[in-house]
Amino acid sequence: MSASYQIKTWQEYNQKYQESLDNPEKFWTDIANHFVWKKNGTKY
Repeated sequence: MSASYQIKTWQEYNQKYQESLDNPEKFWTDIANHFVWKKNGTKY
């Protein structure tokens, strides 16, 4: 994960938490896109 995904403030934490509740698929896809994968994940 890149440093840009490190949460630095309580406000930023709450914002990311709300995003994870509102649209979990997008939230986790955005995080997964910052990893270096040998093979892209699949949706089950």
